[in-house]
Amino acid sequence: MPSNTAAGTSGLQDSLLNEAAPSPELTASFKLRLDSLSKAAVNALEAGRPLASRDRLELVRVVVNDMLKLTCRPQRELITSVAKEIVERFPASLEDHGIDGKVMGRGFDSLFQQLESRVENVNRGMKAALLEAGDFPVPKRRNARFSYGCVNWQPNSSEGNGEEIKKTKEWMKQEALKSPREVDLTLAREAMDSTYAALRTVINSREPLCSTQQLKEEWPLLFHKPLYHQHIDKLLGKDFKKCFDEGVTSCTNTLMDHLTAKPSREIMHWMARGQVAEERGDARAKEKVFVPILASYFKEETRSLFHIFEEGCVLADKIDELPPTPVVVAIGGVFKDDCFLVTEHQTMFDEPMPFLEALCLQFGTFYVLNLAYPKEASATLEFIQRQIVQINPDRGSKRTGSAKRTTVHPKILKLLKSFK
Repeated sequence: MPSNTAAGTSGLQDSLLNEAAPSPELTASFKLRLDSLSKAAVNALEAGRPLASRDRLELVRVVVNDMLKLTCRPQRELITSVAKEIVERFPASLEDHGIDGKVMGRGFDSLFQQLESRVENVNRGMKAALLEAGDFPVPKRRNARFSYGCVNWQPNSSEGNGEEIKKTKEWMKQEALKSPREVDLTLAREAMDSTYAALRTVINSREPLCSTQQLKEEWPLLFHKPLYHQHIDKLLGKDFKKCFDEGVTSCTNTLMDHLTAKPSREIMHWMARGQVAEERGDARAKEKVFVPILASYFKEETRSLFHIFEEGCVLADKIDELPPTPVVVAIGGVFKDDCFLVTEHQTMFDEPMPFLEALCLQFGTFYVLNLAYPKEASATLEFIQRQIVQINPDRGSKRTGSAKRTTVHPKILKLLKSFK
Protein backbone atom coordinates (compact mmCIF):
# COMPACT_ATOMS: atom_id res chain seq x y z
CA MET A 1 0.00 0.00 0.00
CA PRO A 2 1.58 3.32 -1.03
CA SER A 3 2.31 5.88 1.65
CA ASN A 4 0.21 9.06 1.60
CA THR A 5 2.99 11.03 3.28
CA ALA A 6 4.24 13.93 1.22
CA ALA A 7 7.90 13.89 0.27
CA GLY A 8 10.08 15.72 2.71
CA THR A 9 7.61 15.68 5.62
CA SER A 10 8.09 12.24 7.16
CA GLY A 11 11.25 13.12 9.08
CA LEU A 12 9.71 16.34 10.32
CA GLN A 13 6.53 14.53 11.33
CA ASP A 14 8.52 11.92 13.28
CA SER A 15 10.34 14.75 15.01
CA LEU A 16 7.09 16.42 16.04
CA LEU A 17 5.52 13.23 17.35
CA ASN A 18 8.53 12.47 19.53
CA GLU A 19 8.16 15.74 21.41
CA ALA A 20 5.14 14.93 23.59
CA ALA A 21 7.11 16.03 26.64
CA PRO A 22 10.36 17.97 26.81
CA SER A 23 13.41 16.18 28.11
CA PRO A 24 15.12 17.69 31.16
CA GLU A 25 18.08 18.43 28.91
CA LEU A 26 15.87 20.38 26.49
CA THR A 27 14.37 22.46 29.29
CA ALA A 28 17.76 23.07 30.88
CA SER A 29 19.18 24.18 27.53
CA PHE A 30 16.90 27.20 27.37
CA LYS A 31 18.37 30.43 28.71
CA LEU A 32 16.81 33.88 28.39
CA ARG A 33 19.36 36.15 26.73
CA LEU A 34 18.83 39.70 27.98
CA ASP A 35 21.25 41.03 25.36
CA SER A 36 18.64 40.20 22.72
CA LEU A 37 16.14 42.62 24.31
CA SER A 38 15.95 46.37 23.98
CA LYS A 39 17.54 48.53 26.64
CA ALA A 40 14.10 49.71 27.79
CA ALA A 41 12.91 46.12 28.31
CA VAL A 42 16.08 45.13 30.19
CA ASN A 43 15.88 48.21 32.43
CA ALA A 44 12.23 47.49 33.27
CA LEU A 45 12.93 43.84 34.10
CA GLU A 46 15.93 44.64 36.27
CA ALA A 47 14.08 47.46 38.06
CA GLY A 48 11.00 45.30 38.67
CA ARG A 49 8.67 47.50 36.62
CA PRO A 50 5.83 46.14 34.44
CA LEU A 51 6.84 45.90 30.80
CA ALA A 52 5.30 48.22 28.24
CA SER A 53 3.19 46.38 25.64
CA ARG A 54 5.82 46.73 22.90
CA ASP A 55 8.56 45.46 25.24
CA ARG A 56 6.46 42.50 26.33
CA LEU A 57 5.79 41.56 22.70
CA GLU A 58 9.51 41.84 22.02
CA LEU A 59 10.21 39.50 24.95
CA VAL A 60 7.73 36.98 23.55
CA ARG A 61 9.32 37.09 20.08
CA VAL A 62 12.84 36.62 21.47
CA VAL A 63 11.84 33.74 23.74
CA VAL A 64 9.96 31.90 20.99
CA ASN A 65 12.84 32.36 18.55
CA ASP A 66 15.21 30.84 21.11
CA MET A 67 12.86 27.92 21.78
CA LEU A 68 12.61 27.20 18.06
CA LYS A 69 16.38 26.85 17.95
CA LEU A 70 16.05 23.99 20.45
CA THR A 71 13.09 22.24 18.81
CA CYS A 72 11.12 22.79 15.62
CA ARG A 73 7.79 22.62 17.45
CA PRO A 74 7.84 23.50 21.16
CA GLN A 75 5.17 21.58 23.06
CA ARG A 76 3.03 22.93 25.89
CA GLU A 77 5.22 21.33 28.53
CA LEU A 78 8.29 23.19 27.31
CA ILE A 79 6.39 26.47 26.92
CA THR A 80 5.02 26.06 30.45
CA SER A 81 8.48 25.40 31.87
CA VAL A 82 10.01 28.39 30.08
CA ALA A 83 7.18 30.77 31.05
CA LYS A 84 7.43 29.68 34.69
CA GLU A 85 11.21 30.11 34.74
CA ILE A 86 11.08 33.62 33.27
CA VAL A 87 8.32 34.81 35.62
CA GLU A 88 10.12 33.37 38.65
CA ARG A 89 13.19 35.33 37.57
CA PHE A 90 11.28 38.61 37.11
CA PRO A 91 8.09 38.33 39.23
CA ALA A 92 7.67 42.06 39.84
CA SER A 93 7.52 42.70 36.09
CA LEU A 94 5.70 39.64 34.79
CA GLU A 95 3.71 37.80 37.47
CA ASP A 96 -0.11 37.74 37.15
CA HIS A 97 -2.03 39.26 40.07
CA GLY A 98 -5.70 39.79 40.82
CA ILE A 99 -7.23 43.08 41.90
CA ASP A 100 -6.46 42.16 45.51
CA GLY A 101 -2.75 41.75 44.76
CA LYS A 102 -2.79 37.97 45.21
CA VAL A 103 -1.19 35.72 42.60
CA MET A 104 -3.68 34.75 39.89
CA GLY A 105 -3.65 31.11 38.80
CA ARG A 106 -0.09 29.90 38.34
CA GLY A 107 1.25 33.44 38.11
CA PHE A 108 2.62 32.95 34.61
CA ASP A 109 -0.54 32.19 32.60
CA SER A 110 -0.62 35.43 30.61
CA LEU A 111 3.00 34.98 29.48
CA PHE A 112 2.33 31.31 28.72
CA GLN A 113 -0.66 32.24 26.55
CA GLN A 114 1.36 34.81 24.62
CA LEU A 115 4.22 32.37 24.06
CA GLU A 116 1.87 29.59 22.96
CA SER A 117 0.03 31.88 20.53
CA ARG A 118 3.33 33.03 19.05
CA VAL A 119 4.51 29.42 18.61
CA GLU A 120 1.23 28.51 16.90
CA ASN A 121 1.45 31.47 14.55
CA VAL A 122 5.03 30.66 13.58
CA ASN A 123 4.26 26.99 13.00
CA ARG A 124 0.84 27.39 11.36
CA GLY A 125 2.18 26.70 7.88
CA MET A 126 4.10 23.66 9.11
CA LYS A 127 1.01 22.19 10.75
CA ALA A 128 -1.08 22.76 7.62
CA ALA A 129 1.49 20.84 5.55
CA LEU A 130 1.34 17.91 7.95
CA LEU A 131 -2.45 17.86 7.91
CA GLU A 132 -2.43 17.77 4.12
CA ALA A 133 0.08 14.92 4.26
CA GLY A 134 -2.31 12.92 6.43
CA ASP A 135 -1.83 10.78 9.54
CA PHE A 136 -1.29 13.80 11.79
CA PRO A 137 -2.61 12.65 15.16
CA VAL A 138 -5.01 14.73 17.23
CA PRO A 139 -4.04 14.39 20.89
CA LYS A 140 -6.77 13.32 23.25
CA ARG A 141 -7.61 15.81 25.98
CA ARG A 142 -8.27 14.50 29.43
CA ASN A 143 -11.49 15.66 31.03
CA ALA A 144 -11.13 18.17 33.87
CA ARG A 145 -11.26 16.45 37.24
CA PHE A 146 -14.61 16.82 38.95
CA SER A 147 -12.74 17.51 42.18
CA TYR A 148 -11.38 20.79 40.76
CA GLY A 149 -11.26 23.45 43.48
CA CYS A 150 -12.51 21.12 46.24
CA VAL A 151 -10.63 20.18 49.41
CA ASN A 152 -13.02 17.45 50.61
CA TRP A 153 -14.47 16.05 47.40
CA GLN A 154 -14.58 12.37 48.38
CA PRO A 155 -13.61 11.54 51.98
CA ASN A 156 -13.20 8.00 53.22
CA SER A 157 -16.64 6.38 52.98
CA SER A 158 -15.98 4.08 55.93
CA GLU A 159 -17.57 6.60 58.32
CA GLY A 160 -20.33 4.62 60.02
CA ASN A 161 -21.73 1.30 58.84
CA GLY A 162 -24.36 0.89 56.15
CA GLU A 163 -27.17 0.21 58.61
CA GLU A 164 -26.46 3.38 60.60
CA ILE A 165 -26.38 5.47 57.43
CA LYS A 166 -29.66 3.92 56.27
CA LYS A 167 -31.35 4.79 59.59
CA THR A 168 -29.99 8.33 59.49
CA LYS A 169 -31.22 8.78 55.92
CA GLU A 170 -34.72 7.65 56.91
CA TRP A 171 -34.73 10.10 59.82
CA MET A 172 -33.64 12.91 57.46
CA LYS A 173 -36.43 12.06 55.02
CA GLN A 174 -38.99 12.35 57.80
CA GLU A 175 -37.45 15.57 59.09
CA ALA A 176 -37.56 17.05 55.58
CA LEU A 177 -41.36 16.74 55.59
CA LYS A 178 -41.48 19.55 58.17
CA SER A 179 -41.51 23.21 57.24
CA PRO A 180 -38.05 24.86 57.17
CA ARG A 181 -38.75 26.59 60.51
CA GLU A 182 -39.72 23.32 62.20
CA VAL A 183 -36.60 21.37 61.17
CA ASP A 184 -34.39 20.51 64.15
CA LEU A 185 -31.34 22.24 62.71
CA THR A 186 -28.90 20.98 65.34
CA LEU A 187 -29.77 17.31 64.79
CA ALA A 188 -30.02 17.84 61.04
CA ARG A 189 -26.52 19.32 60.91
CA GLU A 190 -25.16 16.33 62.83
CA ALA A 191 -26.96 13.92 60.50
CA MET A 192 -25.70 15.65 57.36
CA ASP A 193 -22.18 15.70 58.75
CA SER A 194 -22.19 11.99 59.64
CA THR A 195 -23.47 11.03 56.17
CA TYR A 196 -21.32 13.51 54.21
CA ALA A 197 -19.00 10.82 52.80
CA ALA A 198 -21.93 8.63 51.76
CA LEU A 199 -23.63 11.58 50.05
CA ARG A 200 -20.44 12.52 48.18
CA THR A 201 -20.14 8.90 47.02
CA VAL A 202 -23.63 9.10 45.53
CA ILE A 203 -23.00 12.47 43.84
CA ASN A 204 -19.56 11.49 42.55
CA SER A 205 -20.67 8.13 41.17
CA ARG A 206 -20.57 7.95 37.38
CA GLU A 207 -22.49 4.68 37.13
CA PRO A 208 -25.26 5.43 37.55
CA LEU A 209 -25.31 9.21 37.39
CA CYS A 210 -27.51 10.73 40.07
CA SER A 211 -29.90 13.42 38.85
CA THR A 212 -30.97 16.46 40.84
CA GLN A 213 -34.46 14.99 41.12
CA GLN A 214 -33.08 11.74 42.57
CA LEU A 215 -30.96 13.68 45.05
CA LYS A 216 -34.00 15.64 46.21
CA GLU A 217 -35.87 12.38 46.77
CA GLU A 218 -33.06 10.50 48.54
CA TRP A 219 -31.30 13.36 50.37
CA PRO A 220 -34.02 16.02 50.81
CA LEU A 221 -32.35 17.82 53.72
CA LEU A 222 -29.45 18.75 51.44
CA PHE A 223 -31.90 21.18 49.83
CA HIS A 224 -32.55 23.00 53.10
CA LYS A 225 -30.45 26.15 52.63
CA PRO A 226 -28.50 26.12 55.94
CA LEU A 227 -27.56 22.48 55.31
CA TYR A 228 -26.67 23.14 51.67
CA HIS A 229 -24.30 25.87 52.84
CA GLN A 230 -22.87 23.45 55.41
CA HIS A 231 -22.18 20.96 52.61
CA ILE A 232 -20.51 23.61 50.42
CA ASP A 233 -18.37 24.83 53.33
CA LYS A 234 -17.09 21.31 53.99
CA LEU A 235 -16.57 20.61 50.28
CA LEU A 236 -14.57 23.79 49.62
CA GLY A 237 -12.98 24.20 53.04
CA LYS A 238 -14.17 27.76 53.70
CA ASP A 239 -17.10 29.87 54.89
CA PHE A 240 -18.46 30.06 51.36
CA LYS A 241 -21.31 32.55 51.87
CA LYS A 242 -19.08 34.95 53.81
CA CYS A 243 -16.43 34.76 51.07
CA PHE A 244 -19.03 35.39 48.38
CA ASP A 245 -20.65 38.38 50.13
CA GLU A 246 -17.33 40.01 50.99
CA GLY A 247 -15.94 39.32 47.52
CA VAL A 248 -18.92 40.85 45.72
CA THR A 249 -18.69 43.99 47.86
CA SER A 250 -14.93 44.29 47.32
CA CYS A 251 -15.06 43.73 43.55
CA THR A 252 -17.99 46.11 43.13
CA ASN A 253 -16.14 48.88 44.96
CA THR A 254 -12.90 48.22 43.09
CA LEU A 255 -13.96 47.36 39.56
CA MET A 256 -17.33 48.99 38.83
CA ASP A 257 -15.90 52.28 37.53
CA HIS A 258 -13.48 50.39 35.29
CA LEU A 259 -16.16 48.08 33.87
CA THR A 260 -18.44 51.00 33.08
CA ALA A 261 -15.80 53.39 31.69
CA LYS A 262 -16.68 52.52 28.07
CA PRO A 263 -20.18 51.09 28.46
CA SER A 264 -21.94 49.01 25.84
CA ARG A 265 -25.70 49.23 25.48
CA GLU A 266 -26.11 46.24 27.81
CA ILE A 267 -23.85 47.78 30.45
CA MET A 268 -25.68 51.12 30.23
CA HIS A 269 -28.97 49.25 30.72
CA TRP A 270 -27.75 47.65 33.96
CA MET A 271 -26.12 50.87 35.17
CA ALA A 272 -29.42 52.72 34.77
CA ARG A 273 -31.40 50.02 36.57
CA GLY A 274 -28.91 49.97 39.42
CA GLN A 275 -29.03 53.74 39.78
CA VAL A 276 -32.84 53.77 39.93
CA ALA A 277 -32.87 51.01 42.56
CA GLU A 278 -30.23 52.84 44.59
CA GLU A 279 -32.28 56.04 44.51
CA ARG A 280 -35.23 54.04 45.82
CA GLY A 281 -33.20 52.99 48.85
CA ASP A 282 -31.66 49.65 47.83
CA ALA A 283 -28.29 49.78 49.61
CA ARG A 284 -26.94 46.81 47.62
CA ALA A 285 -28.20 47.90 44.21
CA LYS A 286 -24.70 48.24 42.72
CA GLU A 287 -23.73 44.81 44.00
CA LYS A 288 -26.83 43.27 42.44
CA VAL A 289 -25.93 44.59 39.00
CA PHE A 290 -22.22 43.80 39.28
CA VAL A 291 -22.46 40.26 37.89
CA PRO A 292 -24.79 41.28 35.01
CA ILE A 293 -22.40 44.13 34.16
CA LEU A 294 -19.39 41.80 34.40
CA ALA A 295 -21.05 39.30 32.03
CA SER A 296 -21.88 42.12 29.62
CA TYR A 297 -18.28 43.37 29.79
CA PHE A 298 -17.08 39.88 28.84
CA LYS A 299 -19.74 39.81 26.07
CA GLU A 300 -21.27 36.67 27.57
CA GLU A 301 -24.90 35.58 27.74
CA THR A 302 -26.58 36.66 30.96
CA ARG A 303 -29.34 34.14 30.22
CA SER A 304 -26.84 31.38 30.99
CA LEU A 305 -26.71 32.84 34.50
CA PHE A 306 -30.20 34.17 35.19
CA HIS A 307 -33.63 34.66 33.64
CA ILE A 308 -36.03 37.46 34.54
CA PHE A 309 -39.75 36.67 34.40
CA GLU A 310 -42.55 39.15 34.88
CA GLU A 311 -44.06 39.59 38.31
CA GLY A 312 -46.91 37.21 39.04
CA CYS A 313 -45.79 34.45 36.66
CA VAL A 314 -45.85 30.84 37.85
CA LEU A 315 -42.37 29.32 37.82
CA ALA A 316 -43.70 25.83 37.06
CA ASP A 317 -45.08 27.15 33.76
CA LYS A 318 -41.66 28.48 32.72
CA ILE A 319 -39.31 25.84 34.05
CA ASP A 320 -39.02 23.89 30.79
CA GLU A 321 -37.72 27.04 29.05
CA LEU A 322 -34.62 27.06 31.25
CA PRO A 323 -31.24 25.45 30.53
CA PRO A 324 -30.28 22.30 32.48
CA THR A 325 -27.30 24.05 34.10
CA PRO A 326 -27.81 25.99 37.37
CA VAL A 327 -29.71 29.18 36.57
CA VAL A 328 -31.28 31.87 38.75
CA VAL A 329 -34.89 32.84 38.07
CA ALA A 330 -35.71 36.38 39.18
CA ILE A 331 -39.46 36.99 39.36
CA GLY A 332 -40.09 40.69 38.78
CA GLY A 333 -36.38 41.56 38.46
CA VAL A 334 -33.07 41.26 40.28
CA PHE A 335 -34.07 43.86 42.89
CA LYS A 336 -36.98 41.76 44.16
CA ASP A 337 -36.43 39.17 46.90
CA ASP A 338 -38.33 36.66 44.78
CA CYS A 339 -35.60 34.58 43.18
CA PHE A 340 -35.22 30.83 42.77
CA LEU A 341 -32.42 28.49 41.76
CA VAL A 342 -33.22 25.87 39.12
CA THR A 343 -30.94 22.99 38.06
CA GLU A 344 -31.87 20.27 35.56
CA HIS A 345 -35.39 21.75 35.54
CA GLN A 346 -35.71 21.17 39.29
CA THR A 347 -36.29 23.96 41.81
CA MET A 348 -33.43 23.57 44.28
CA PHE A 349 -35.06 25.39 47.22
CA ASP A 350 -38.76 25.97 47.77
CA GLU A 351 -38.55 29.37 49.43
CA PRO A 352 -37.79 32.55 47.42
CA MET A 353 -34.61 34.49 48.17
CA PRO A 354 -32.75 37.71 47.24
CA PHE A 355 -30.83 37.80 43.95
CA LEU A 356 -27.35 37.81 45.50
CA GLU A 357 -28.16 34.84 47.72
CA ALA A 358 -29.44 32.96 44.67
CA LEU A 359 -26.23 33.77 42.76
CA CYS A 360 -24.17 32.51 45.70
CA LEU A 361 -26.03 29.20 45.83
CA GLN A 362 -25.93 28.92 42.04
CA PHE A 363 -22.15 29.16 41.99
CA GLY A 364 -21.79 26.66 44.84
CA THR A 365 -23.97 24.20 42.94
CA PHE A 366 -21.38 23.85 40.17
CA TYR A 367 -19.09 22.35 42.83
CA VAL A 368 -21.65 20.37 44.81
CA LEU A 369 -22.97 18.60 41.70
CA ASN A 370 -19.67 18.36 39.76
CA LEU A 371 -20.89 20.56 36.91
CA ALA A 372 -18.75 22.34 34.32
CA TYR A 373 -19.30 26.02 33.61
CA PRO A 374 -21.45 26.65 30.52
CA LYS A 375 -19.21 28.02 27.79
CA GLU A 376 -21.61 30.95 27.24
CA ALA A 377 -20.75 32.33 30.71
CA SER A 378 -17.41 30.68 31.47
CA ALA A 379 -15.37 33.87 31.95
CA THR A 380 -17.95 35.38 34.33
CA LEU A 381 -18.16 32.22 36.44
CA GLU A 382 -14.39 31.81 36.53
CA PHE A 383 -14.04 35.44 37.64
CA ILE A 384 -16.47 34.72 40.49
CA GLN A 385 -14.40 31.64 41.31
CA ARG A 386 -10.97 33.29 41.31
CA GLN A 387 -11.68 36.85 42.45
CA ILE A 388 -14.90 36.74 44.46
CA VAL A 389 -14.75 33.42 46.34
CA GLN A 390 -10.97 33.00 46.06
CA ILE A 391 -10.88 29.47 44.61
CA ASN A 392 -7.64 29.80 42.69
CA PRO A 393 -6.08 26.43 41.74
CA ASP A 394 -2.87 26.62 39.74
CA ARG A 395 -3.98 23.78 37.47
CA GLY A 396 -7.16 22.70 35.70
CA SER A 397 -10.38 24.46 34.79
CA LYS A 398 -14.16 24.04 34.97
CA ARG A 399 -14.53 25.41 31.45
CA THR A 400 -15.72 23.33 28.52
CA GLY A 401 -15.79 23.78 24.77
CA SER A 402 -12.46 25.58 24.58
CA ALA A 403 -10.19 24.56 21.73
CA LYS A 404 -7.19 25.85 23.65
CA ARG A 405 -7.65 25.42 27.38
CA THR A 406 -5.55 27.54 29.71
CA THR A 407 -5.48 27.75 33.49
CA VAL A 408 -6.88 31.30 33.74
CA HIS A 409 -9.46 32.49 31.21
CA PRO A 410 -7.85 34.91 28.72
CA LYS A 411 -10.70 37.43 29.19
CA ILE A 412 -9.93 37.62 32.91
CA LEU A 413 -6.23 38.19 32.32
CA LYS A 414 -7.08 40.89 29.77
CA LEU A 415 -9.41 42.62 32.26
CA LEU A 416 -6.82 42.58 35.04
CA LYS A 417 -4.13 43.85 32.68
CA SER A 418 -6.32 46.77 31.55
CA PHE A 419 -7.28 47.52 35.17
CA LYS A 420 -3.64 48.01 36.15
